Amino acid sequence: MIDWLFNQQLVLSGALILLLLVERHLVKQLSARFSYVLWLLIPIVLVANNLPNELKPQTDFVLTKYTVTLAEQGQEQFNLQFSWFLWLVGLVSTLFVSFIAHKQRIAHQPAQLKISQQVPIEVVTSFQVASPLLIGFIKPKLVLPANYESLYTQQQLAMIIEHELCHYRRKDTLFNLFAVSLLCLFWFNPLSWLGYQSYRRMQELACDETVLHNKSPEQRLAYGKAMLLSIENNQHQLYAYTHYTEKRTMLNRLNFIKTRSAHKPFLQIALLTLVTGLLGGVAVAGDHTNETLAKHANEIKPIMRIEPKYPPLAARDNIEGSVVLKYDISSAGKVENVSIVGAEPQNVFNHNAKVALEQWQYQPSSAGFKGVLVQLDFALSELSAKRDLIERIKVSNSNH
Repeated sequence: MIDWLFNQQLVLSGALILLLLVERHLVKQLSARFSYVLWLLIPIVLVANNLPNELKPQTDFVLTKYTVTLAEQGQEQFNLQFSWFLWLVGLVSTLFVSFIAHKQRIAHQPAQLKISQQVPIEVVTSFQVASPLLIGFIKPKLVLPANYESLYTQQQLAMIIEHELCHYRRKDTLFNLFAVSLLCLFWFNPLSWLGYQSYRRMQELACDETVLHNKSPEQRLAYGKAMLLSIENNQHQLYAYTHYTEKRTMLNRLNFIKTRSAHKPFLQIALLTLVTGLLGGVAVAGDHTNETLAKHANEIKPIMRIEPKYPPLAARDNIEGSVVLKYDISSAGKVENVSIVGAEPQNVFNHNAKVALEQWQYQPSSAGFKGVLVQLDFALSELSAKRDLIERIKVSNSNH
């Protein structure tokens, strides 16, 4: 699990940086709704990065095999256990904070709306909220401030409720639950926290854009004034479900309403093309080995190999297995960019194999080597034999 979490960081961080840059520089040109949909890139890139090897294209390669036997180990196991403990502490802490924030009990009572639009969910009022918001994942309720009738005009109230119903129709509360789950998994990455905040801001902007579509300047002005009234009314605790009255989000929203920009479809198409290309690269990364390895295999000369330590829990349970790793060799002979290609069983020997391989040294070369493959067989006896985890396929020219 620890290995898997860290193996996601490169693609996850890259996707988050791209989305943060979109919010910072391109949201007005792309449109808020388009920018919000782009956040689907996060789950998609994680899926693409974890496709089964059988679904990825493979080319000819050189696969070297080594057998790892049982050896005493102490510090390595301690480090692994400490990593697990540290990650679990962060996970539990993030879960606890999220649970407390989303389980605040709001005292409420039923409300009778005097507006023309139909509201398909239960509407209640509460003294504990400063603006309308949705609560609940399965059966959401619309909560209004207790003084909503004196706080907003009928026009303002109608548009604000339309904003919350936009969240309801898009199932945003469920998407927020999924986003919080990812935040709990990757809490140790600072970009995850920045990304979650950006995602929520983009969610609000997308709803604003939907509500204000084809609205008159007077209606847009009334909507902006309603948001300012919500801030002024925020004298009590702010409910965690909404960023409606959070200051930075509110300023972004007001600025977005004030400075309308023409959307640029060409830019949207260009960005989608870029994202599609990146996803394709992620999906096949780690499987296209350098075809020149077969020609230069005899030039790859190891100087020092560190044997991985046999996990004591695996030895206790008589577990044997294999790990295939892919790595690059720099011109100086150092091992770089180590990644797991396949393992059997999963997540038993991965960490020890990767730690050892990163310490290997090779003879310096003019340009180094890319996409070197090695299979480490963890065996409790010399008689144990492991099969290749990567299928070798030789295709010949059959034309006559």
